[in-house]
Amino acid sequence: MGNLVAKTINFLGSFKLAFVLFLLLFWLTFWGTLAQADMALYDVQIKYFESIFVVYWAGPVPIPMLGGYLLLSILFVNLLVGGMLRMRFSVRTIGVVICHFGVLFLLVGSFIEFKRATKGAMLLYPGDESNEYQSHNEWEVAVEGPNPEGGVREYVIPADHFTGLSEGESTRYKHADLPFDVVLSDYARNSTVRVARPGDKEKSAFAEGFVLHELEPIGTEDSINRPGLVVSFEPKGEKEKRARRGVILGFTKQPYATRLDGKQWTAELRRVRWALPFKIRMKEFVHKKHAGTGMAKEFSSYVTKLEEDPSTPGKITSQEHHITMNAPMRHKGFTFYQSSWGPQDAAPGAPLFSQFAVVNNPTDRWPEISCWIIALGLLVHFSMKLVRYLQAEGRRRARAGGQA
Repeated sequence: MGNLVAKTINFLGSFKLAFVLFLLLFWLTFWGTLAQADMALYDVQIKYFESIFVVYWAGPVPIPMLGGYLLLSILFVNLLVGGMLRMRFSVRTIGVVICHFGVLFLLVGSFIEFKRATKGAMLLYPGDESNEYQSHNEWEVAVEGPNPEGGVREYVIPADHFTGLSEGESTRYKHADLPFDVVLSDYARNSTVRVARPGDKEKSAFAEGFVLHELEPIGTEDSINRPGLVVSFEPKGEKEKRARRGVILGFTKQPYATRLDGKQWTAELRRVRWALPFKIRMKEFVHKKHAGTGMAKEFSSYVTKLEEDPSTPGKITSQEHHITMNAPMRHKGFTFYQSSWGPQDAAPGAPLFSQFAVVNNPTDRWPEISCWIIALGLLVHFSMKLVRYLQAEGRRRARAGGQA
């Protein structure tokens, strides 16, 4: 038994395993790059690099592969066992140990980012302000209605409740404070609404006589595909009451609205949103081009950060920031990058919006720290190599001089 454990540890920390892992990562990256011709970048990321196993179809031929998540997990074990636990610690190996620690630190940071980071976008015209940003690719259903305690209350249904639904499938969302169950069905990644025709399934038609019509996805980017769902409000335990049924589409400001027992309820399919602990107010967007060309020379934003003073409740403090392509704004773990602008076809003098990529990543600086650690390890290792070489050369020359 002890011999088996020793062989397993030796295998997990071996150079041979590391070599094979790097070959498999290269192979996975190659096929994942080819897959982007037919798939959205986000889908490729999930299928190839956030998975344990993946199958690439080269025409009718399936090519099974280990996913990026599994390969990097094994690589972490390989580096930990081979580069740290089995390493013979001495003055000569200290640089190598530091390098291995830097790579392990980078992999740990990547794992934390994968599990904890949120990435999205914020779009603002001059004069607008916001304290939230929304996901690029993740969707949710928001049901809104009167709060028994006064005001309005929102109930959020996450994407994993409905994105796997195919035609004819449904899922039921229940909440103790809702007077009805929310039934979601017929999710379509790209869709539109059309007038109901004879022969359409009744479950897909809502009161106004329209149905959700599924379309083929356009291209490889989800930004031009409009998802859709059929939503039903089914009163609890009251079969005599008619359910309210409608269609909700992404990228629309008009949610499905209906009345139950004299109260207004709405359902909206929207991108996932995250709140900020402060507000961003857009002051000015600057867009400059190189003289005589249509190439962008600069696009940047002048913004004001509005935040409540922790020492004086109710008091709002402001701070000016200039966000450029190469100089993001960082505050309380959030990073704002200047990513885009529009509308691209705006008439001269028309107002332009600025779009920021917003990232909340607890390991935002870990890649930079990892690079410094690895650089330090390489510097220590090769400096010691150089010192030993010079010492050996000195001894060789001393012996040669003595023999002469």
